[in-house]
Amino acid sequence: MPWDTHDGQILAAIAAKLRTMTVAGGYHYDVKATSVVTELVNILTIPETELPFFMVEPTPGGIRDWQPANQIEVILPVLITGRVMANGTASDRKFQAGLNLLGDVERALTQDITLGGLLFDLRVQPAEPLVGLGNDNQVVVMPEVLCHCHRTYGVP
Repeated sequence: MPWDTHDGQILAAIAAKLRTMTVAGGYHYDVKATSVVTELVNILTIPETELPFFMVEPTPGGIRDWQPANQIEVILPVLITGRVMANGTASDRKFQAGLNLLGDVERALTQDITLGGLLFDLRVQPAEPLVGLGNDNQVVVMPEVLCHCHRTYGVP
């Protein structure tokens, strides 16, 4: 089913950008089309064969600035939660994997900061990877993306 709202179209466009990440394209990981969702899931239960995995969701705290002529400027915050494994024995493997994944997300989303004309600006906010302790090789990243758009009020 297609997204009927502008916010939904933004979520779908972000998810589509994340699905384009491949090693052949210069990224650190190959992302499966099925490994990017816009529904809430327990990201820690996703099988390792599906990693990296991303969940894209709107978050509270958006801003609306009403303009004349029934126009509105919106800042929609979107949270991307990603998970990858950092297997191996190198002492810096987890932070390296997390920072590489964060860099890949930023690169993928900033190729077109309008998301095909849906926005007039997109900003990936700074984030730090959350890494497992000891032998836990899980790495989770949670960058927030601020999506700035202009639309007609009442036409979500």
